[in-house]
Formats: sequence, C-alpha cells, structure tokens
Amino acid sequence: MKTVSRLVVCVAAMSLLLVSESWAQISGGSVVGSVLDSSGGAIVGAKVTATNVDRNDVSNTVTDETGYFEFPVLPAGRYVLEAENAGFQRAKTATFSLSSGTRPRFDLKMVVGQVTESVQVVDAAPLVNTTTADLGVVIDQSKVEALPLNGRDFASLVGLQAGVYANPDSANGLRGGIEFNGASAFGNNLLMDGVDMSFGENSGSASDKAAGTEVGRAAGNATGNGLGRGSLINVISVEAIQEFKATGSAFSAEYGRATGGVVNLTTKSGTNQFHGTLFEFFRNDKLDANSFFSNRAGLAKPALRWNQFGANLGGPIKRDKLFFFFNYEGARVTQNSPQTGNVPSALLLSMVTPAIRQNLSLLPAPTSPTSDPLVGFNYHNDSRKNNENTYVTRGDMELGKQRLSLRYNYNHQDFSTPNLIPTSASIFPTRFHNAEIADTTSISPAMVNELRLGFNRVDEFRHDTAFETTPNYLTVTGAAFSTGMDFLKLNSASYTVADNFTAVRGRHTLKTGFEIRSLRTYRVDAKSPNSTYLTLAQLIADTPNSISVDLGQQRQLRDTDFGFFVQDNWRFSKRLQVSAGLRYEYFTPFAGAWNVAATSKDYFNPTYIAKKGDPLYKPDRTDFSPRDRACTKGPLSWRCRRD
Repeated sequence: MKTVSRLVVCVAAMSLLLVSESWAQISGGSVVGSVLDSSGGAIVGAKVTATNVDRNDVSNTVTDETGYFEFPVLPAGRYVLEAENAGFQRAKTATFSLSSGTRPRFDLKMVVGQVTESVQVVDAAPLVNTTTADLGVVIDQSKVEALPLNGRDFASLVGLQAGVYANPDSANGLRGGIEFNGASAFGNNLLMDGVDMSFGENSGSASDKAAGTEVGRAAGNATGNGLGRGSLINVISVEAIQEFKATGSAFSAEYGRATGGVVNLTTKSGTNQFHGTLFEFFRNDKLDANSFFSNRAGLAKPALRWNQFGANLGGPIKRDKLFFFFNYEGARVTQNSPQTGNVPSALLLSMVTPAIRQNLSLLPAPTSPTSDPLVGFNYHNDSRKNNENTYVTRGDMELGKQRLSLRYNYNHQDFSTPNLIPTSASIFPTRFHNAEIADTTSISPAMVNELRLGFNRVDEFRHDTAFETTPNYLTVTGAAFSTGMDFLKLNSASYTVADNFTAVRGRHTLKTGFEIRSLRTYRVDAKSPNSTYLTLAQLIADTPNSISVDLGQQRQLRDTDFGFFVQDNWRFSKRLQVSAGLRYEYFTPFAGAWNVAATSKDYFNPTYIAKKGDPLYKPDRTDFSPRDRACTKGPLSWRCRRD
C-alpha cells in the first residue's frame, strides 16, 4: 500500500509539472531569442533593445550566461530588435509584427567589429511557431480589412482556423455558431483586450450550465441571431479591430473558463502618425431581382436599403507619450422579411364570439385559401429595420516603465423584426457597454506586472409593440395559428479584476496571476393570459382546453468566479523545452436576490422555491486544470509531445 501511495503522489506531482501551456500573453505578446557569435557561441551580457516603430517605445534587456534574452510582455505592434556588445558589430532585425498571444523567437548573430561600424540585418519573424504549443490562428488587421465580410461580422473570420465551424447567422449556442473542434459553442471564452465581452443570459462556464444562466455569449447580440434576432454590428466594428486570436486547444493556464475555444480581440490604438478611415458599404434593391415567392404572389419587389458607414481617427496627443483612437460605425437598414402563416378565414370570423373575433382580427386576412374553408394562408412582405451605432474610444500613455490604457466601447442598437401580426413588430432596444483600464509595469527587465480592470454590461427590452395593449391571446393548435406576443426585459453585467506577474529567472520564465469576475443578471419576462383550443370546434364553441395566466418571472442572480494559475516555461536545454503550469477555478453557486422557482424532479410534489440568497446548486471546489506538453527542437523544426 505504501508503494502504491508513493506512486500516486509521484504521478500527481508530474501532472502538476507538465501542464500544457502556450505561454501567450492575453494583453500583448512576448519576444524571446539568443545572441550568438559567428561560431554559434553565446554572447553573455549583450544589450538587446526592442523598439516599437509606431510609438518609438523602447524596452531593454541583457542576455544571460547562455546568450538567452526575453521580453516577457510587449504591446501588440510593429517592432525592431537590436543587439549590441563591445567588440561586435550591432545586429538588427527587420521590422516584424508582434500579435497578442504570440511568442516569436529571434536568434541574432554578431560578428567581430566596432559597434559603430555597421548594422547587420537579419531575417524577419519566423513563419513556424517554435516556442509555444497552442493551436490557434491570429487574424491580423490586413486580413480583417481585406477579406470579404457579408454583414461586416468579424466572427466569420474565426472559421479560417482548421477545426473551427463558424456560422454567424446561426443561433447555435447563442454564441454566433462558433464551434472549436466539435466542442459546444457554450464553452467559448470571449475577450476584448483581455477582459470579458460576453452576454449574460447563456452559457460560458460550468457554473452557468448548472444555473441555466450566466455571462457567456458574445456581447450586444454579437452575431446575427440570438438576442436580437438580427442585429448587424458585432461586439465591435471591424474597423476598430487591430487583430484577434482564436485558440482552439492547448491554450495556456492563463486562459480559463473554456471547454471550447478562446477568442481575444485587440482593439486599435493611436501611434505617432495620424491615421484615419472613412467608409460606406451599401446594398440596394435596384441591384436585385424580385424573389420567386413575391413574383408568384403578385407582389412588387420589396425595398432594400442597406447602409453601413463610419469613420475613425487615431494619432498622437503628445508624441512618444500620449495617443488616442476613436471609431464610429452606424447601420441604417431596411430589408425584406416575408411573413407567412395560417390565419382565420372570413367564414371562421363570422362563426366565433365577438370577443374571439376581436382577438383574431389582429391577424391579417388570407392571401390564398387552404383545403379547410375555415383556415386561410397569408403571405406578405414586410421589413426588418436596423438603426445601430457603435463607438470605440481608446487612450494610451507611455510613462517610462509604465504603460496605461483606457478603452470604452458602446453599442446603441434599435432594430425591429416583423411578425405575422402586421401591427405588432418585435422591437429590440439593446445597449452594450464594455470598458477596460490596463496598467503594465516593468519592474525590471526581467519582471513585469499586468493589471486589468474590466466592466461589461448588456441591457435589452425585447417586446412586441402591441403587447401592453392586448389583454389576452389565444392559440388554436389544430389550425396552427396564434395571436401570442413576447415580453422580456433583462440586463447583465460582469466586473473583472485580473493581475499577472512574470519573472525571468535563469532557465525559467515564471508567471502567476489571478482573475476574479463578479457576474450579475436581472431578468423580467411575462405573458398575457392565454386560451388554448385544440380544435376549431372548440374555438367556435368557446370551450378552451386550457386557460393559463403567467404573472411573469423576476429573477436576479449573482455569482463570483475565481481563477488562479501558475506556470513555468523551463528551457531544459537548447533542444528541450518543458511548459508546466496549473490553474485552479472556483465558481460560487448562483444565488437569487429574489425568490427563484426551480422545477422539482418529482412532478407530484410542489415546485421548490429557493429563498433569497439560497445557492441554486452545490459548489465544486476541486476544479484543477492540469495538462501536459513538452517540446523538442530538431535540426529544422520543433515537435511537441503530449504526455
């Protein structure tokens, strides 16, 4: 037994030491490499400088006894590396782009000579990832701007990664239909500049599924369907996106809350040069043919007016020190949305009671008969209308060893979708707020601390326009028509505090940190009294099969999610690198600020009512996330083995 116990302890210890980790930065990237002489020997104590060419921001470090250097955290941007040492000519890279969540490697070779004599230019950024084990794709600004986007939704680009299915027009998981390697879209973690950008009514973490609600979907009805059934502008205008990275597997212990994938957007920021854009995208029915069904019904070609427009500007407030960026995008769209369905015929209206006739008169008249003389079929063209505006404001400040950034994103969306009842369109006034304050402090060339504060909030009041003036509605299941209407008011918010500390010590790059999210959701939904008739005979006799009254539900739930991690990138030798780490997460059970009903498993017993403050499920305090991966370097490539 003692031998078995010792074996279990050893296996557990190895699991903690071999956690797969991509060693990526959420809010920036890392640069690593070596400085070598012409014979391949290490140059100790060489000064290495990383210069952001757009902001003239300079970071310095020195090589260790093996010639290794590392810049643990650098903002995404364009950089040049330069190495110098007494008795050698300077070595300098070409300009390369550093993306958030990446860790490129550069090995600079120096030749004997005077420092001032000449500059040696070496290759640009390598195309093969040799330093991380994550499987992800960076979609940079050039791809975001150049690739065609129907509806200008960046989520379409996520599907460029192998193993990812992205259908922004799908309501699958209410997450834009993005699925990584077959995993549910409910398991995605969506971030903007490293802070939560999700919508709080559906999925995201393990606790969400237990509670049936959370902060988990792309914010502001991020994509196509879902919350608003048709908003156009995503979480953010594509013109304000610097890049984004979609990671489908083997992501770092720094990233949590995800069983599917991690998508992290990086917003644009100002530079030492003024840059601006003015744009307009339009579609018009003058360029379209009439649809088959409109022609068949003898209806004119429906109107289509689709305009998405905007502008942005970024630049210096004080060169090398203070920068700004502002983006605006608007959408004004009127497009056809055909409505079809069964409706009562004039004969049926003459046979029912006056009260029922008044209610059924909400439905339109038949445009064609059916095989039942009491039921007709209606087809008519109607319009979906969008009036949307989104704003992004960002400021960045360089303070020597500190970098501060402040960003605020606001979506103001008012759009409507028609229903079969012409006088009662569904309207969706939606407001989305997302803000971040970030502070990156270089304590020394080998120690960096990142602090992020985030706020994310979505408000929506989804309802049919005639809901409050219609005292009741009815449903005839046998004839497949209804006068039912919808009413839902909700808001959800998340507050994030996250801190990461990175230190380079010899052959080890150590990183530790935490993330705390406070999640709050409030919801009110209601329905008018409903009379359900199984057959037309019951409707004519006014003998409903059932009558229900839903007084509405009010629900306010809260929880707090904690995540802690530690990870180590151990350069065991020039040909072997071990990435190790561990993440621990704890999700407090959702608790209701008001009484919340929970359906009993035994339908013969009364429904359980959770009292104010009661947890809705038992917590899990054993959520450790060990993974393992080691990388070996061959003559031409790196291979990673999962243990």
